[in-house]
Amino acid sequence: MNLISKLLFFFNLGLKNGLRYKRRSLHVIIIVTISAFVLVVVAGFSVSLMEKFMKEMLNNTSHGKIYYKGYYEKKEIAPLELVIKDYGSVIDEILSISNEIKISPVVNTGAVISFKDNSLTMMCYGILPYCNKDNKKIFPTYKIYKDRIVEGEFYNNNTQKGILISSYVATNLNCKLRDKIILFTVDSYGSFNAIELEVIGIYISGYKDKDENICIADIESIQELVGTEDAVTEVSLFFDNYKDAEKFKPIIEKKLKDKNLEYFSWKDLLGSFIYAMDIGVKFQYVIYLIFIIVASFGIMNTVLITIFDRLRDIGTLRAIGYTKNDISLIVITEVLILGFVGAVIGTILGSGLVYYFSIYGISISDSAKDIASAWISTNKIYPVFNIKQFIIPFIISAIVPVIATFYPLLVLRKMQVKEILGYL
Repeated sequence: MNLISKLLFFFNLGLKNGLRYKRRSLHVIIIVTISAFVLVVVAGFSVSLMEKFMKEMLNNTSHGKIYYKGYYEKKEIAPLELVIKDYGSVIDEILSISNEIKISPVVNTGAVISFKDNSLTMMCYGILPYCNKDNKKIFPTYKIYKDRIVEGEFYNNNTQKGILISSYVATNLNCKLRDKIILFTVDSYGSFNAIELEVIGIYISGYKDKDENICIADIESIQELVGTEDAVTEVSLFFDNYKDAEKFKPIIEKKLKDKNLEYFSWKDLLGSFIYAMDIGVKFQYVIYLIFIIVASFGIMNTVLITIFDRLRDIGTLRAIGYTKNDISLIVITEVLILGFVGAVIGTILGSGLVYYFSIYGISISDSAKDIASAWISTNKIYPVFNIKQFIIPFIISAIVPVIATFYPLLVLRKMQVKEILGYL
């Protein structure tokens, strides 16, 4: 009997045994189905949600930033003496690496914005909204403001003057579209300075941080406010794939080495969040391990009972010349078939649930919305349905029954033919 014929024979025998002992087989299938269902749901919700949050968060910020050396460490106090001068040459250096990199110079500063008797302390960003010369390709970070304008308009070009504020800010300042508000701060010379800007647009981003703490103005006005003409506090970079920010890091750092500038990728900027994501991934593996152990013990007990129920058949097979390896292969083939059936059912059910919520979303409470408002702009979260994420849970669930047979087969292999027949 050649190898293929032998494997087919064992497969047919394992299939017949599975159908013959329906109760035991059903028990194994149910355990594997539950395990596969849970693992698929965990994978679908945890991994895909983390990936989605990561992309959404980076799409609303940037994939990388360039600062003057030492600025990032003192960023909280806005050290305006550490600015990037001649930033046009820096942009040219980055574009020489790849024309696909989108670049935006930014001036950010803390400022008091006021209208009549009302005032708020805000972070104000001076921007060039478009990252190409014809003012058609908007820098991706600013789409969140452009798409959420509820009154007025977004900037039409890179030279348009004015300020964008959120509906929250407009309400607290008691101002409206076309009103002129005053921005007041300490400039790079240590003097108090102020400018007046017209409100050209009001937005509701849905992100608490952007709505309550940030306002957007044209870059020239903010340069005038802080006294950094022809200089910026940072240069934001955006790649086609956010992972390219790490890929190009050595090349960018080499380009900036002689300019006394530093480059930070998203991994550097989001260190604590990345650490939290790593913990989440490790926690997922812990869940996998727990279910493997629990399912293995449940199946092990069933397989052990099944083997002792079949000692008559096993003893007969051994007596007519079947080896211990043959018997082991028959048992493994049988549980592998059952595991495959259970894994298929569990994966279909689990992926179906993930697919449903990827379309209709999961409602989140107001308290959870407040906690996650820096990353979530809606009242629902949508897991990503990706078949690739279900492959590992499927494989794990399918091989759990095989793992569970190790101990029962070890017990069986220690038994001699006379000892097995003695149980008859």
